[in-house]
Amino acid sequence: MFLQIKYKMDTTNLQNTKDRLIRYLKDNEYSQRYIMTVRYAVRDVLQYGSQFENYEQLFCYLADKKKSKVKPGTIRELGHTIALVQRFDETGELPSRAIHHPFITLKPEILNLSEQFDFLIKNYKSNASEYLSHQHERVVCNTNTGILFFKHLQARGVQKIQDADVLDVSSFFYDGTTLVRGKTHKMAIRAIMRCVKNDLRGDAIDFMDLLPYIPRKMSNYQYMTKEESRDFAKAITDKDNSLSLLDKALAAISYFYGMRSTDVTSLTMENIDFERDVITLVQSKTGNLQELPLSAVVGNAILDYIENERPKTIDKYIFVHPKSPTTKLNDIWYHLKNVFNAAGVRTEGGQVGSRLLRHHIATYLLSQKVSQPVISSILGHLLPESLNHYVDSDIETLREFGLDISPYPLNATLHDLWPH
Repeated sequence: MFLQIKYKMDTTNLQNTKDRLIRYLKDNEYSQRYIMTVRYAVRDVLQYGSQFENYEQLFCYLADKKKSKVKPGTIRELGHTIALVQRFDETGELPSRAIHHPFITLKPEILNLSEQFDFLIKNYKSNASEYLSHQHERVVCNTNTGILFFKHLQARGVQKIQDADVLDVSSFFYDGTTLVRGKTHKMAIRAIMRCVKNDLRGDAIDFMDLLPYIPRKMSNYQYMTKEESRDFAKAITDKDNSLSLLDKALAAISYFYGMRSTDVTSLTMENIDFERDVITLVQSKTGNLQELPLSAVVGNAILDYIENERPKTIDKYIFVHPKSPTTKLNDIWYHLKNVFNAAGVRTEGGQVGSRLLRHHIATYLLSQKVSQPVISSILGHLLPESLNHYVDSDIETLREFGLDISPYPLNATLHDLWPH
């Protein structure tokens, strides 16, 4: 238990209105997976809510309860859905595709952190909000991780970082010999400690030495064969298949540029200069300004969609939901899946989606002898080293291309690498 309960959450309203929330999601054609996620969140609130004073405490409990289910995005998804249920329960607000609903924000004062831990969290939020202003959600996630970590230390009787030992710290990451929290949590804690500038700085540096070694997990990145790549590209330009123009436009951008899905869905007409044939955007993950050559294939796919299929709406984003409410598209996986199916690629299983296409463009550009720093810039990596996991996980594929893995000089202009 996190706290001595002064009063309990009243879940009566949610119990009486939950069917309205689920019906709204169905009527507005949210995905079955999303609806199921919200159902689970509602179930958890009704089942455990009476044990806590507020949603923040409940989230801490659920995050700790689900820590053994080490699945990427589990806690992040939990934070979003619990926040959604909280807003609906307390204000009646229903989710909207036109609004980016925030991650649940934990408040140190609500969770009774010790004086020092409270300072460390508030110090991080104050400093990180300045240099990570474009990544508000990362700041929130790191803050939440820090609060969960400090709550863990307090449960072990630790009130200051100077009093913690290796076992206090490592038990947050390991349950016995089983890893239950990974590098993302470790990086969040390090980020909080690195923001310390006062008399605690020396102690914060020493404290980071207590963080356990977490072995690098080699991701098994899948790749597209030459035949799969050819068939996928053909499906994008085939005028006789059943794909929508939205499917083709999203697939063209993802296939030829390897953009993150969130960058694709955030594109507006201001990002595309048809006269100069360039796409300019600020990447959501890094905050870096990026300029890419606009190929004829991609440009025509976008124009075809805008002129012949895009619903008439005042929404500024290029890609919107085809059905009401015609607001910003939040996810492109379904549309990319349609293209894979039309191309006859991976219809019986295997990874599909924007991540596979990002891996494909990385290996393609390597095969064209483009330098790793340039490829990292195209893919939106802060450091060229970020490309290593693509290379390391796919040595056999690169050998199939006859590639040397060492950095390459740039022997062709980027514009020449894209089809016209």
